[in-house]
Amino acid sequence: MTNCLEAGYRVPKDFAILGVDNNPLICEHLPVSLSSINHDHERIGYEGALLLNQIMAGKKPVNSIVTIEPAGVTLRASSDALATGDPLVRKAVSCLQEHLRERLSIPDVAAALGISRRTLEMRFENALGCSPHSKLVELRLLRAETLLTDGRKPVEEIAALCGFCHGPHLSRVFKQTYGMPPLAYRKTKQSAFE
Repeated sequence: MTNCLEAGYRVPKDFAILGVDNNPLICEHLPVSLSSINHDHERIGYEGALLLNQIMAGKKPVNSIVTIEPAGVTLRASSDALATGDPLVRKAVSCLQEHLRERLSIPDVAAALGISRRTLEMRFENALGCSPHSKLVELRLLRAETLLTDGRKPVEEIAALCGFCHGPHLSRVFKQTYGMPPLAYRKTKQSAFE
């Protein structure tokens, strides 16, 4: 990142940068906070314990490489550039992300940007091929998916953290998009780990 900044490039506008290890002491204290791939430490520990158990039982360990997929990505400013040339749409999406938990209306976003709702909708359609409301729901669902896979929070709490009015509303929208209710999705992710 330092090389990009010293060469006069803007992060993330010119280059998006993604790190590994997700160390908050490093990632959040750079000139531009660094997005990072999260290692699945729990799975790494499990696989290591399995191997150790085999060795301690006198079995010869299998000489094969175990591939462990990352546990996700923590998004920060270094990769948070929206892939569109429309600065107004980028501002609007940034506003949606910042106020994800709140009861946010599209007219409020348009007013904050000093434009009409219709203008905002047309700019979104031209730049992203969707409405501002669709983008807001997409961002909320992505956040809900992360919370479902990363922890044990109940659906009602996840709904509140993502801006859905209540758990059943989140469940309905989640099922329409992912083909299964939130708790079934969480169970699928957990069983894939096991």
